[in-house]
Amino acid sequence: MLEIIYVCRSDGSIQRQMNSAIGERTAELHSTRRTVLRGIGAAAAAACGLGAASGAAAASDRTSYSIRTGTEEETDVYVTEGAASGPTVLVVGGLHGNEACGYRAAERIKDWRIDAGTLVVLPRANVTAIEAGHRPWGTWDLNRHFPSGERPKSRLAQAIWDDVVVEHDPDFVWDLHSSRGIHSEDEGVGQAVFPTRAGDAREQAADVRAFLNDEYVPASMPTYEFTGSSSVDGTADMLKHKVGADRDTPSIIFETVYNGLSMARQVAWTSAAVWRHLRNYGLITRPERTITVTGRGETARYEFAVDGAVTSSAAGGAEINAYDDIDGGVVTGRTTNQSDSFRFTGSVVDFDADAPVDVTVDGDAVEAGAVGADVLTIDGGGSTARYEFTVDGDVEKSTAHGATRNGYDAIADDGTVTGRTTNEPDSYAFTGVVESVSIDGSATVYADGEPVDLG
Repeated sequence: MLEIIYVCRSDGSIQRQMNSAIGERTAELHSTRRTVLRGIGAAAAAACGLGAASGAAAASDRTSYSIRTGTEEETDVYVTEGAASGPTVLVVGGLHGNEACGYRAAERIKDWRIDAGTLVVLPRANVTAIEAGHRPWGTWDLNRHFPSGERPKSRLAQAIWDDVVVEHDPDFVWDLHSSRGIHSEDEGVGQAVFPTRAGDAREQAADVRAFLNDEYVPASMPTYEFTGSSSVDGTADMLKHKVGADRDTPSIIFETVYNGLSMARQVAWTSAAVWRHLRNYGLITRPERTITVTGRGETARYEFAVDGAVTSSAAGGAEINAYDDIDGGVVTGRTTNQSDSFRFTGSVVDFDADAPVDVTVDGDAVEAGAVGADVLTIDGGGSTARYEFTVDGDVEKSTAHGATRNGYDAIADDGTVTGRTTNEPDSYAFTGVVESVSIDGSATVYADGEPVDLG
């Protein structure tokens, strides 16, 4: 993002500077007194991703429309366009009403902010079956209404085909399900990834299986490792088979198991599978990052927001449980002793917890009070410098970037900060913008770990 900084020099002139990251190189402030007027806040490219966006922010454009409008089968389709051109991926959930994981995961996925291409999501394909909580079976099984080479068998199936598949002409299709039994034990089709033979579906399926087994399925649960196989496209009247046979489009049916596996894990693993694929296909391009929240023995409820996409993670042995929820870019959860972890793109823009917690971003410890805030750091580098700055929001001392706390620093009620630094840096987490900074001596100033060029 573009910052405009005004630097007031000792001769009274004002230099207008445009700065994309609050400075490109370290600025040594020698003997003269210089002041930065309003503009240091909202620092971009934060070293820990706190506050402003890390990497170029995706300007996703989301719209929606309905199919089968005016009938009991009416349901919504969500279309998200990334800022850059790219492939189209379709995600379908809820073809079977008793397989809640599919439509719950799709409801999360529809809110993701992508960076390129088009993400089309039909979360609740079979609304009447979802409301009734059953599949149903027999002639009413919606995922047996898609014969290859023929018109779909029901009006709802025809609307899905004509108004979603044909309308958007996806480059890849995901169909999200769950099963009562595990495929590898011949008791069902759960914990399996079933690709078409069209395009790169089998390669994508193999990559997703390896990803989930390596990073999500605990070593203590080997039975739940994902397997899968492919069959000739068009051999069953399923959406996946028709997509492959009639349009030569790669597609995957994704199945978790609902007997013996918590809904939280089902949704997290399903979402993670699609997340991995969208990264492979270039719809999510910003760096993948991880935030981990760990309790200190006292139950803490926390909430944070990201300005990109977010999904649950099992990084570092983190728990995936029903206490954590993701609604759009907002995450809420509860932790006592365990760790909760989340993959995200962009930055954490707000964080709050009602009890002490430990927070790491990309493996680096961050003070909970500094998450969602910018950090200003002043480093004397061996030369004593006295400084003063004011902010129009909240400010507190921080130990970010190797800073220390000492008696030389003070924060007034009006947001004015004064201090002294020689060999150890001083850091402050703040919200809002820095209205003025003055330094008497030689020092280096950083905003969110990035050096500030004060001219």
